[in-house]
Amino acid sequence: MKVKVGTGIDEDVERIRALRKSFGKGIWIGVDGNGAYTAEEAIELSRELAPYDVGLIEQPIDSNDLDGLARVTAASPIPIMADQCVNDVKSALAVCQSRAAHIVSIKATKMGSLGECRRVFEVCRAFGVRAHIGGSAGPALVDVAQAQFAASLEGMDEECEVGEFQALTGDPTNGAAIKNGCLEISTLPGWGLNLPSQ
Repeated sequence: MKVKVGTGIDEDVERIRALRKSFGKGIWIGVDGNGAYTAEEAIELSRELAPYDVGLIEQPIDSNDLDGLARVTAASPIPIMADQCVNDVKSALAVCQSRAAHIVSIKATKMGSLGECRRVFEVCRAFGVRAHIGGSAGPALVDVAQAQFAASLEGMDEECEVGEFQALTGDPTNGAAIKNGCLEISTLPGWGLNLPSQ
């Protein structure tokens, strides 16, 4: 479960506390700040969330502030993930060189191709930075491609964000299947997707 935060530290912490109380250790929880906090606030948030076994905090501060993100990363007891500030190999290299994140979010929708995603992954791996498949609203084809990509790379985070296609209507394909919280990887041609017959 990845939860949007940014409505205030106390409210955000209470939201995660309530989730953890309801579900216990049975679920993975990450949070996404979408740049809502200052560096100092993000550090405070990370310390307040630490008792609740939060897996990562995504982009807690403005994506243009790499120095601030590096400060948060150095001080946070929870892994910090860079998202909006990484769109290609060049920006991934800048994040890795400045130690601005423990994790980088990789998305085919913002990087343009699986080839560029792989190059970003290789840069992260060279610097010892974790890589995570991020989610974005799109057709099943994108989610299935990203799942196949993640499955092909040793060391990719297990908690891949694939499955947002389920929230959309009008997808022209069928065949993508999510069971027990996992997108099944098909061995059929076309990544297991097909166009329904008219």
